[in-house]
Amino acid sequence: MNHQAWIAVSGLAAGEETKEFARRLRKGAGADPSASGATRVAGTVNYKRKYEPDFPTVRISDATPGRIVAPDQVDSLGLLAPTEPVHTATMLPLRTSRNRSGAGGQRTWPDYERCVAGAPPNREGDGADRSMADFFWCMMAAQRGWSIEETAGKLLEVSARAQERTRLRDEGYALITAQNAAAAAARGQQKGRV
Repeated sequence: MNHQAWIAVSGLAAGEETKEFARRLRKGAGADPSASGATRVAGTVNYKRKYEPDFPTVRISDATPGRIVAPDQVDSLGLLAPTEPVHTATMLPLRTSRNRSGAGGQRTWPDYERCVAGAPPNREGDGADRSMADFFWCMMAAQRGWSIEETAGKLLEVSARAQERTRLRDEGYALITAQNAAAAAARGQQKGRV
């Protein structure tokens, strides 16, 4: 059985401070580090293949309406991971130029295995986060000039995760990953021009 916990926190500035607080809270509480913030509504059915044929109904097990805490209260409970120092000396900038090689400037696909090797660990801690590897690979493909459709098609060839999602009838996984990665690549190019 899975659980979600929601905490109302006051006194955070919007933007990066809120994102950093949420990241530290997920890490400190031992939650899914890649959680998006989406939720399932109580009373609805969780239609995931892994629960088939006995799909569970989402329910609220406990609630305290109106309780709002300050960031230091969350920290005093030991639910925040420490702030991680930024090591600028070890950070490498993401190259956003198109990768052209060979005669005639042919586009090349990114090395998928390098993306897997560089991905953060999965939730279970027994391997790479394949969804993050897929996203990063798609972002690099977009930076190299491949279209969203071309990238989604190639992802289905190189990614066992994308193939598994398709087998589980989640045919949109590759396309959505390619779309989100292309949008992230475009945002990165815009920031680089400012």
